[in-house]
Amino acid sequence: MKLLNVLLIVSLCAVALPSLADERPRDGTWWQNLPASSKHVYILGYFDAASGASGICTSLADMADRFTGVSNAEITAGLDQFYAADFRNLHIDVSNAALLTLLAATGEPSDKLRARLDLLRSRGTR
Repeated sequence: MKLLNVLLIVSLCAVALPSLADERPRDGTWWQNLPASSKHVYILGYFDAASGASGICTSLADMADRFTGVSNAEITAGLDQFYAADFRNLHIDVSNAALLTLLAATGEPSDKLRARLDLLRSRGTR
C-alpha cells in the first residue's frame, strides 16, 4: 500500500511538474497546449489552494460556498470551451477565465458576464 501511494505521488508530480517549470504566462495559449491530465491536476490544485485560503479571507469563503457543486471536470471543460470560442480570449489568464467559467456555471446573468469579459479583453495583457 505504501508503495502504491509513493507511485501515485510520483505519477502526479511527473504530470504536474513540467507545467510548473513553464515560465510562459498562464493564459489561453498555455492552457490549450496542456495535456488533459495536466489540466485536471492544475484545476484541482488551483481550487484546493482557493479553498485553503477561504479560511483566511471572508470573500473567498463566500465564493467557495457559491461554487460548491461545480466539478473540476466541468471547470476544465468550460475553460476548453472558453478559449476555443474566440481568439480574443487567448490572452486572458487562466484564473480570470476560471472565474468567468464558474460564474457562468452558477447562473451569473449574461450581461454581467459580458461586462467582465469585455473588461478582460480590453486589458490586452494579463
